[in-house]
Amino acid sequence: MYKEDIGHLLRLKNAGFNPEVVFDIGVSNGEFFYSCQQVFTDAKYFLFEARKKSQTEISETLVNVDVKYKLFFDTLLGGTNREVDFHEIDAGSSIYKEATKFAKTNVKKQMVTLKNLIANTPMLEKATEKDVPRFLKIDTQGSELQILAGMEEYIEKFEVVQLEVALLEYNLGAPLVADVMQYMDRTGFALYDIGPFYRRETDFAIFHMDFVFVAKRSKLRDKKAFWHMENCVPGIKESLEEAVEGYGTVDPINAMGGWISAAFPISETRVKNEY
Repeated sequence: MYKEDIGHLLRLKNAGFNPEVVFDIGVSNGEFFYSCQQVFTDAKYFLFEARKKSQTEISETLVNVDVKYKLFFDTLLGGTNREVDFHEIDAGSSIYKEATKFAKTNVKKQMVTLKNLIANTPMLEKATEKDVPRFLKIDTQGSELQILAGMEEYIEKFEVVQLEVALLEYNLGAPLVADVMQYMDRTGFALYDIGPFYRRETDFAIFHMDFVFVAKRSKLRDKKAFWHMENCVPGIKESLEEAVEGYGTVDPINAMGGWISAAFPISETRVKNEY
């Protein structure tokens, strides 16, 4: 099974974010879910997929997870409650047709808003009641903004939102990165980090990547020191600055040696978790 890069998830956890609830919309074959549950081990997961379970390979993933989860298959989320055209092409299935030449099957599917689904599903309603940290991930091949619009006020229940965004038109007519940035800003979210990205094989141009947004109210956006040296104990900082001046054009990082170790004690775990 393909494994997602989890660097951005580790950074969120190291920064103090530890969600109690995770909504994974577009769970597909479970790649993100598998990686996320390794980092946020105590969260409850709600997994949504527009295709039928028999059309996915998620069963191979589920045997390797230990967290609590609930699956919602054949559940096409969007901005309205109506029947739409759905283009099936394995994990790339979407209401937006792929620009690729791969074979696709067009079917009719009933779309439902997440707000409507929550209102009619006690389990989901309960999961969004209390004021707890929540994580929302959407990877639906172009319909991410429609799903967010269909959430209405429920978007305020989430502190962190991870979206797949398109730099090139991989899905015909789907929003591009500038549209996503403007929408998220209007909705009260700011870009915080980036996740995995995918390159076009023919010229290695990036066409898809995951953006991690956080609510502007989030403590993750609190003002903090930008550099380790800002937090040095009195005396150490001045000594470091004197050492840097003394070495002139010589690389001070290599020249100061032991000073760096004394000023910046970084644990082995922290080093491994930084990307």
